[in-house]
Amino acid sequence: MKSTIGLLTTVCLILVLIGCEAIIPKTLVHENMVPQNPELVFKCSGKTIALAQFKGPPSSSGTFLQVTPTDLQTAIIDGLKHSQLFSAAYQTAENKADYTLYAKIIGRPHDGISTVTAGLIVQYQIISNDTRVKVFDKEINGTCKVSFGEEMGGMTRHRKATEGSVRDNVKKFLEAISTVPF
Repeated sequence: MKSTIGLLTTVCLILVLIGCEAIIPKTLVHENMVPQNPELVFKCSGKTIALAQFKGPPSSSGTFLQVTPTDLQTAIIDGLKHSQLFSAAYQTAENKADYTLYAKIIGRPHDGISTVTAGLIVQYQIISNDTRVKVFDKEINGTCKVSFGEEMGGMTRHRKATEGSVRDNVKKFLEAISTVPF
């Protein structure tokens, strides 16, 4: 009887660990962080934009699947290229562009176990390189919720929610700057 209970306890523990995917953390998938909606293609301004080095808090030690400034920068450059708002979007501010984009990650809230809600709060600024005037300055909060019913694996829920929060943030950013008269 004791060996049967011990065996069942061991099997249950293994199933919980595998179900929560706690054994091997997975990395964020870049393609899942870039909005690809057809409605996010806008009229081209004919101007160019370059990205300054993005800033943000470092990843907390012992925590994984957090959005880094580099993750955000890569998602933004791909989102800008997809949206066609600018005739060119450069990865670094060393290029001679009409505008420079600055961004700082100010928060990455996460909550939940069975339903994971991830957020990404970013302060964006766009500066005209000719006049040094700030043409855009806004804090944008992107969120994504993934429930147990959508994804059973705990780590996968966490990853998908994190990727979705970046995608939502980038989408809101692109929509916001589409109204700026560049």
